[in-house]
Amino acid sequence: MRIHTYFIGFILVFSACVHDQNRESDLASLVASERAFSHMSENEGISKAFLTYFSVEAITFRPNPVEARRRYEENPDIPGLLTWHPVFAEVSSAGDLGYTTGPYEFRNQSPAKEPSSVGHYVSLWKKQTDGVWRVVLDVGNVYDEPWI
Repeated sequence: MRIHTYFIGFILVFSACVHDQNRESDLASLVASERAFSHMSENEGISKAFLTYFSVEAITFRPNPVEARRRYEENPDIPGLLTWHPVFAEVSSAGDLGYTTGPYEFRNQSPAKEPSSVGHYVSLWKKQTDGVWRVVLDVGNVYDEPWI
C-alpha cells in the first residue's frame, strides 16, 4: 500500500512539473509572438503586421469596437512608426488563451522625432488550431505626455 501511495504522489508531482513546463513554453511562445509582431510593425509596416497577427475575429477599439482586420485592410499604408514591447504576459492553465501588456509609442514619420502619441496596450491572444498565437482583442489608451 505504501509503495502505491508513493507512486501516486510521484505521478502527481511529475504531472505538475510537466504542466508547469508546458505553461512556461506557452508563455515563452506568446511573448515571442508579441515581440515578432512589434518587430514586423517596425520593419514592414503597421497594417502588414496587424493583418499578419490579428485573427479573423479580432476586435479593436478606435474608440468604439471595430473589426480589426477590416480597419487595416481598408488602410493598407498607415504612415508612421509604431513600436511596443510586453512588460507582462500571462497564459491560461489550458495554454490556449493569454494576454500581453506594455507601453507603446507612435511616431508620425521619422524615428528621430518625438512620439506623437504614447500609451499602454493590452492584447488578448488565442492559440489557433495550428498552434500559432493570434490577437483576438486589442485595447490601448493614450497619455497626454510620456509616462517616464
